[in-house]
Amino acid sequence: MDPDDLLAGPAVEAAVAALAERNRHHLEQMSDAERQDALGHWRELAITVLTAARSAAGTENGDADPTHPHGRATIVLEDAGGEE
Repeated sequence: MDPDDLLAGPAVEAAVAALAERNRHHLEQMSDAERQDALGHWRELAITVLTAARSAAGTENGDADPTHPHGRATIVLEDAGGEE
């Protein structure tokens, strides 16, 4: 698996859907505005967790120095949509 796939749309959407399902009982009690805020928050959480997982997923071709296992930086840019 390519670590970059963790930040692709389907993986992020699956993570948000899992958080929504996990918190379904709360989601059902929210107003539409609260739901949108919650989904935005869960999306940020999903991206944070998936970014960490992507960074920890290892290196390509195993060529990294094992004494310095981290060496990647991940920057995620998203279109916020609407007026933003």
